[in-house]
Amino acid sequence: NTELEGTVKLRTGDLEKTLRELKAANQKLEIAIANQEALLNKLRLSGNKLDDIISFQKALLDYAGVMIIATDINGIIKLFNPEAANNLGYNNDEVIDKCSPTLFHDTKEIDILRKELQREFGISIRNDFEVLIERSRRDIHEERQFTYVRKDGSYFPVSLTVTAVRDVNGNITGFMGIGVDISERQRAEQELRIALTREKELNELKTRFVSMASH
Repeated sequence: NTELEGTVKLRTGDLEKTLRELKAANQKLEIAIANQEALLNKLRLSGNKLDDIISFQKALLDYAGVMIIATDINGIIKLFNPEAANNLGYNNDEVIDKCSPTLFHDTKEIDILRKELQREFGISIRNDFEVLIERSRRDIHEERQFTYVRKDGSYFPVSLTVTAVRDVNGNITGFMGIGVDISERQRAEQELRIALTREKELNELKTRFVSMASH
């Protein structure tokens, strides 16, 4: 009887120890589940924020009112926003992962820029795309006027700014060009110049008339 009581006592102790371990493991499991749920909630919130950011960026690209063309580091188009498609007459399937932005440029203007780079930096660049992005590669961001060529062969003037896209380490991963159609602006400037010329001629006529009348 004494041996049996000792065995029961020993087994009871083992069971109590096991129960304590199970309770501790259960508490840890509950904490892990709670942490997982909290993490899932954070991921859901982050996902919602990411969706909002993506929607906002897409809205910017779609309705920015400017032509946005982005390429990889080799000059292959990766982004071609609706404004660029509308102005240039190409759809995404025709240019993305297939063409370089040089497709839209007047080669004569690229040759002019090539000579400028040779005079300015003492370098000779054969590749037309490299000519377009050389200044942005050097972190020189300037607005420059170019002539774009549409798919139908017609021309129109643009004000273009090219920027190098860099990763968190500062390495260049691609390039982005933002172009604005300045046809209307040039037309308005031309009309203004004509109006100023006419006003100047009118003032000269008035001056001559007053001079003649005074004599």
